[in-house]
Amino acid sequence: MGCYVETSQSQDCVGIGDTVYSTAGRTRIKITLAGYLVYLFGIWVGNLSGQEAILGMDFMVPAGIRLDLADGSLCLPDEVRIQLSGRRQLYNDKARIIRLDQHLQIDVGDSMEVPMRRQTADQDSLWVTRGNRWVPTVSRGPGKTLYLTITNIGEKKLILQGDERIAMWLAGERVPRLQGFVTVGPRRYLEWQNLALQATTNAKVS
Repeated sequence: MGCYVETSQSQDCVGIGDTVYSTAGRTRIKITLAGYLVYLFGIWVGNLSGQEAILGMDFMVPAGIRLDLADGSLCLPDEVRIQLSGRRQLYNDKARIIRLDQHLQIDVGDSMEVPMRRQTADQDSLWVTRGNRWVPTVSRGPGKTLYLTITNIGEKKLILQGDERIAMWLAGERVPRLQGFVTVGPRRYLEWQNLALQATTNAKVS
């Protein structure tokens, strides 16, 4: 594993085999979730049937991760949902995917608005996603019209294809099965707003 193991501590464990199992020591590991959330977590280590570490699920509590077993997903602190492997939701989320209906070319630090006519119930919630070089922000227009502003945060002209997936509508408290979608408001979405503001500000200065 390449970790330093502190052998001055040990702990007896029950429920592993027929006898009490004693760990050989304790170490600290790095856990990366969804490719960008990094946590340092202390674990007990030992030599058990070829395994050099026993990692429980208790790291999720201090990390601020919530398990939704009915939905078959876990929710990261930034409100991004990840579907659990081998699990399917107990209900049909009836998602209505929103895609671009035309190609877009956006210069560096520039933005384009995409109108979205709300044809769903008031209880439905909007989930948005982002790309490697673009982020969305949502604003309200007259009536039930919403505008999704796509901002190029990259270093070269952005070209988006006409079938690019940009958002979805979901009923009530249901969550997407697809990764990378967040609701409007949580911390992760606010980070996207800051990226859009920074990109447009830098473009005006240059």
